[in-house]
Amino acid sequence: MTASQTLGRLRTRLPLYIRGRRLVLIATLAIFSIIWFSAFFGSSRNSSARVLSSKSSVATAVTNNYIPSFAWETPFSFSVSSAGSDVAVLPQLHDRCPVYIFYDPDLAAAAGRNTTIEERLIAVWRQAYWALGFKPTVLDLSHSKRNKLYNSINELNLDGGSKIDVMRFLAWSANPTGILTTNRVVPMTTWPTENTWRFWRSCQFGLLTTYKDVGSGFIIGSQQAVDDYVTRTFTGASKAKIVSAAQSLFHIEPKTDFLAQYSPDFVLKNYQGLPEEKLPDLINAHLHSTFLSRFSEGGISILDPFPESAHAIAFPSLATATALATCPSVEFEAYCPSNIPNCYKCSQSLRKDFIKTVTAIPDSSSTFAMITIPHAMTYLALSLSTSGLTADVIRRETARDMFVRKVTSEIIKEGLGAPYRALELKKMAVASSEVLDAKYISVFESQFSFENCLVSDYFPWAVGFNFGPRAAENGDEKLSSKKQTTFDSVAHEIGMCLPAPAYIELQKEAERIVDRKVGKGDEPSTRMSVSATITAIRDRILRKDLDGKQELEMIEAWNMADSEIWRFVRALNERAAQEEKIWE
Repeated sequence: MTASQTLGRLRTRLPLYIRGRRLVLIATLAIFSIIWFSAFFGSSRNSSARVLSSKSSVATAVTNNYIPSFAWETPFSFSVSSAGSDVAVLPQLHDRCPVYIFYDPDLAAAAGRNTTIEERLIAVWRQAYWALGFKPTVLDLSHSKRNKLYNSINELNLDGGSKIDVMRFLAWSANPTGILTTNRVVPMTTWPTENTWRFWRSCQFGLLTTYKDVGSGFIIGSQQAVDDYVTRTFTGASKAKIVSAAQSLFHIEPKTDFLAQYSPDFVLKNYQGLPEEKLPDLINAHLHSTFLSRFSEGGISILDPFPESAHAIAFPSLATATALATCPSVEFEAYCPSNIPNCYKCSQSLRKDFIKTVTAIPDSSSTFAMITIPHAMTYLALSLSTSGLTADVIRRETARDMFVRKVTSEIIKEGLGAPYRALELKKMAVASSEVLDAKYISVFESQFSFENCLVSDYFPWAVGFNFGPRAAENGDEKLSSKKQTTFDSVAHEIGMCLPAPAYIELQKEAERIVDRKVGKGDEPSTRMSVSATITAIRDRILRKDLDGKQELEMIEAWNMADSEIWRFVRALNERAAQEEKIWE
């Protein structure tokens, strides 16, 4: 074969060879992509399943409405989970940095402290730190006994106060890295997202560090630093040495503006005339006033996206906001927190328009936004002029995902679709659930706490303080007249939590729904009140009414983004409340 013949044969076969190699390469890439995709999402699902089956997980409580996954940042949960359309995919829970105090009733009594007051102070302390993203933990003598130095120190027969000072360090050294405080040092801040708080929540500490204005009432440090301090200070120490032990091993930072201290000496000097038993109430009032001062200009915004047709959606938030905006007791007006000497005077600054309703989520950090997410079936049933939510009615008379599109109109530019808006709402809900900033997001159909007039029993833990229901503007006469209402229990109880003007609005809302759905000429016995409508819808949404399941699924399919954010926020609220219960 000549050279020219060989060259001609190569030219003929080379294109076939190249095409063959290309096909092999494409097939290899396709197989690799399939394996990677399966591994990524499969591991996410498997890890979620393992978490659900773990008895120690928050997700194992009374609900299967959510699973944790690192792949939660997607518009729709079903794209990363095969657990079902009703299950939301949530982010993994972050570990909360422990904040410790030491309390032993016997030692406290021996030191001359009133244990009833001490335990009330602990309750206030726990709620305040929990709202800021920490894990409040009470240590006692059983923790101190885990330290090898306990027996030798116990033999010294220290008096009550000195023994408590030593035992708190022994107990701290027997636990993971965290912050050691007392129940008289409380976070008092208008900016919980400030860098100092981020640092404290990170739990990444080194040297034992305290702050000039609070001393040993607030100490941060790694577990190794605590162990070193305990060993160097208490090993072989005599009673005199322990009593006189100074904080020479502490790194002392300048004064911090984020902590209020209520030590006995400070209270005696600055809160003259305050009865001792009133101190827990004073601290709670300071927390409440500090919260109100942060939003003194912007007030509280209640999301009310459908004021003309489904105004009732805003009523649970309005009832909570009414109580939240009520000033603390006037008996504490003369006293300010130690870190805020010129504190906010609620009675002088609170305006009549402090609470307002808005149709979209405000793009502002100066207003506290209470965002209530209704199920699509709820707002459609309240809005439409017909009593039946058939497929033809939904397609003809409603646009898709009306809620998500409307409430994000101020924070997301026009032209972006509902899936993107739902994802941004998810991120907002996650951020506000980790540390309460300027928003509280809940679902409308969640259980309303009639006893406390709150959107949920968890709400005081979210804000960090307690506050009670507000009476009607004109006293008990208004309340007694409300009891004669013909409303059924849901509307009646919500009405009892509302100020008089809002209660009148609730009555008008019911009349509008009745007239629209039944007709003005019908007998009262056939007329459906707003609360009866909501109760019937709630039963269907929670799968209690199987007859309406097909209708419900049709509405959810038509409003996929609205349904997704409702399920996501419902699951987020449930997990937050369950986390708090398990911790307690």
